[in-house]
Amino acid sequence: MKAIDIAIKDMRQSFRNKGAIVFMFVIPILITVLFYFMFGNVAGGDGEFTLPVTDVALVNLDQGEAPGFGSMGAFLGDALQGEDLADLVRVTEMADAAAARSAVDNQEAGVAVIIPAGFTGAIMGEGETAELELYRDPTLTIGPSIVSSIVSQIVEGMSAGNIGMGVTLAQLAEAGGEITPEMVQELVTTTMETAPAQQNGGLTTLQAPPGQEPSVEGSADQESGNELAQLLALILGGMMVFYAFFTGANVLNSILTEQEKGTLQRLFTTPASHMEIFSGKFIATMIILTVQIGVLLLFGRLAFHIQWGDPLPVAIAAAGLVLIASTTGLFLVSLLKDPRQAGIIFGGLLTLTGMIGLFTVFTASAPGTPQALETVSLLVPQGWAIRPFRQAMDGDTLPQIGLTFAVILLWSAAFFLIGQYRLRKRFD
Repeated sequence: MKAIDIAIKDMRQSFRNKGAIVFMFVIPILITVLFYFMFGNVAGGDGEFTLPVTDVALVNLDQGEAPGFGSMGAFLGDALQGEDLADLVRVTEMADAAAARSAVDNQEAGVAVIIPAGFTGAIMGEGETAELELYRDPTLTIGPSIVSSIVSQIVEGMSAGNIGMGVTLAQLAEAGGEITPEMVQELVTTTMETAPAQQNGGLTTLQAPPGQEPSVEGSADQESGNELAQLLALILGGMMVFYAFFTGANVLNSILTEQEKGTLQRLFTTPASHMEIFSGKFIATMIILTVQIGVLLLFGRLAFHIQWGDPLPVAIAAAGLVLIASTTGLFLVSLLKDPRQAGIIFGGLLTLTGMIGLFTVFTASAPGTPQALETVSLLVPQGWAIRPFRQAMDGDTLPQIGLTFAVILLWSAAFFLIGQYRLRKRFD
């Protein structure tokens, strides 16, 4: 009960501190709202996000013909110009690749899609190779990413159809059946019509029955909403982790503040042991962090419809953040002598390690991001703290999230043991 009384006293002080409230809740929410307007531009009348239409320069150099189906390049081009994608992309056909790249360089288009010669032959497995080129404006992220996703989806659908046809012909040959040109033509048409639908951000792989214009089924509003909700989840999650470490350090900084004022020494003269006093402060830190994280998660869900993931993985991620932010604060405080040192260390060290740990948040949509950045981010506790939230949002399995949580426990145990040892040694 002595530890609980100390925890209640520290919690009262923290929640009465306007500066602490700003750091815990106002700044993370404000930054997320700013990104809402930066990336969502203007919210529609129904409150949904709207994205600017991405201008696409399309060049089709493919002259091949698939039996009974036509040019795969034309198939891809028609799909990009379908009515269902009109809210996402605006396609302008161009004659050559140089003109399309120039349009992107001059910011007349956001991305150029260049379909190479031999594209149909490569899809049909006729021994040819072809490389489809997406040339994008490096200052844009979401629009070109959507175009890349759509193009990849369509090409994968084509390849799946061709693989299915190849398997069918191989089995027929093994059975000794006769393969005629008419049979091959019928198989091409059938496999392209029934290529399996593959989900990707709310879009479904196109199907093109003979005589009908290919289209991509799905909701453009849903696609844009999903992209922005995912972006906002990363931003709010990153800010939540970033400021949770400041909260953990600032609450435990009361040890140094009370030491300087002399109130900590008076506490030591009471029947409460040093362990009970430090435990009370640590309990207060964990409860305050739980409130902070819970409020921010709930705000993201209600205000921006963020899907954080299944409840259990999210709870594991939140528990990991509470543990590692609390123990990191305890460890740092044990290394410092007074509140003036704490201000310098917290402001500099936690900002630096927070930026390193959140590399993967701020580069998530950037093209060509090196994989090494993810490895670097795991050199600091903030990198491990954000990882289970991303895993929960990506739908990773419990064993995968559990492995990350186990590493967080190791970090936390090391920081807790070192912090407790140093504080006991200082005040005993």
